[in-house]
Amino acid sequence: MDSESAGSDRTRRICNNRPTLPKRRRKRRRRAGRRHWKPYFKLSAEERRKLELREERRAERSRAIRFAHGIPVAPYNTTQFLLNDRQQRDEQQLQDVDAIVDTIRSRAVAESAEGHMLENGNDLLTTTDSPTTSDGDLNKMEKDFENEYELAHAERLESMSKAELINEYINMEKNVDYLHRLVSKLRQNIVILEQRCAAVPVERLSPARENAESDAPSISSMASGQPGG
Repeated sequence: MDSESAGSDRTRRICNNRPTLPKRRRKRRRRAGRRHWKPYFKLSAEERRKLELREERRAERSRAIRFAHGIPVAPYNTTQFLLNDRQQRDEQQLQDVDAIVDTIRSRAVAESAEGHMLENGNDLLTTTDSPTTSDGDLNKMEKDFENEYELAHAERLESMSKAELINEYINMEKNVDYLHRLVSKLRQNIVILEQRCAAVPVERLSPARENAESDAPSISSMASGQPGG
């Protein structure tokens, strides 16, 4: 018993005299690298395309899983799909405006022809021969057409979004600038032509005209020498 207690005391003293080692901290594993998040409006065109492609693939996988479980799914609407749909609707609206303009023209022509036939006893040819009536009808047709066209154009502008209106305004500014430059260039050409015309000397009379003028006195003298009847 004494030997055992002595051994235990010796072991306890050795343990107490041994320097305590610091606890080892668990090394945390590094997480998988995450993509650096950026707002959508700060992404470049290539980054936006890749982001939309990833979202489309993720949506396709989700649709496949839902479809495998018998859950009804809807088609994935991408931004490009929405833009294409908007472009198709804009083109359709432009076609509708052109159709409205053609309808207005044909209607105006038909109404004008019917008016001529009723006023002149179905004599359309005689009515078209009178310049005053045709001019008045043409002016009325042009005025009606302008009013209807302005109305259709205003409806088209009202249906456009803010971005489309800005693009329309920018295109109009470009056209106006181009026309201003074209007009200034034409004016410069006119000035150059006027200067060239002023620098050209007056053409001399042709020999035939000079001979005719030289023969004129002899003819007049012969006429004066004849006796009066």
